[in-house]
Amino acid sequence: MKNMTRRQAIGAAMGATVGGALGVLIPTKLTSAAQAAPVEVKKSETPVKIEWKPVKLDAAKVAPEAYKLYAEGSCMYASFTSLCRALAEASEKTNPSMSKVLKEFPCEMMKYGHSGTGNQGSLCGALNGCSAIFGLLVRDKKKVDSMIAELFGYYETTEMPIFKPEPENPKFEPMAQSVANSVLCHVSQMNWCKESGESPFSEFRRDRCKRLTADCVTKAIEILNRYVESEGKAIFKTSNTQQKACMDCHGENGAIGNVSARMDCTTCHDMVDHYEE
Repeated sequence: MKNMTRRQAIGAAMGATVGGALGVLIPTKLTSAAQAAPVEVKKSETPVKIEWKPVKLDAAKVAPEAYKLYAEGSCMYASFTSLCRALAEASEKTNPSMSKVLKEFPCEMMKYGHSGTGNQGSLCGALNGCSAIFGLLVRDKKKVDSMIAELFGYYETTEMPIFKPEPENPKFEPMAQSVANSVLCHVSQMNWCKESGESPFSEFRRDRCKRLTADCVTKAIEILNRYVESEGKAIFKTSNTQQKACMDCHGENGAIGNVSARMDCTTCHDMVDHYEE
C-alpha cells in the first residue's frame, strides 16, 4: 500500500462518509408503487366575479355609527367604514360575494384622510370617504361626478352640524351651526370657529366634526338610496346656485370658459377678482 498524503487521506474519508450517507438517505431505485403513483396537479380556482352595486341603507342607523367611529380614525375613516359595514350587512343575502369583500376591506387605509388629508386642511375627510363609496359602487364616472357634486353642494351651503348624538352630551351643548362655504377642511372649520367662538384645537370642535361626519353620511345615503330606487337613472343636482352662476360664464360652455372646477368659487374669490373679456 502506497503512503498517502494528509490531503489525500482527508479527501478519501470525506468521500466515504458522504457516499455512505447518500446510500442511506437516497434509494438507488424507486419502488414500483412510487413509480406508478400519479402526480396530483391542483387546478387554479376560478375567481369569483363581484357585482358591485349599492343597496338601500337606513341613515338613522348608520349616522350614529359614523359619529362613534370618528374616535378610531377621524372623519374619512368614520364615513367610509360606517358605510362599508352597513353595505356589507345589507347585502349579505342578496349579494354575498360583495358582502364578504366589504367585511374584509382594510378600512384602516382611510385614516390617511383625516383633517383634510394627512392634516393638510384640504378636502374634508367626511366628503372624501363618502365619495370613495360612490366610486366603489357606481361604474359610470359621470354619474359619480354628479353624485359628488350634490353631496359637496349640500356641504357647502347647509347650516351644520344637524346630527345630534343620543344621549346628548351636555358638555357640547348648545352646538353652534355654520355654513362651510367650502369643501376645504380648514375653511369649514374656520367658519364654524368664528360662529362658535371655539378653538379649532378644542374638544368642542372635534365633536362638531364628529357630527358633521354623520351629516355627510346621512346625505350620502340619501343619494345612494335614490340611485337604487331609480335603478341607476336618478338625476343629481348641486344646491350651490352661486357656483352654478359662476360656471354659467366661466365654465367649459360659458362665454369666458376659463375655469375647470366645481367647488364653491367664493371660497377664494369675490367680485374684486372678477373680470370679463
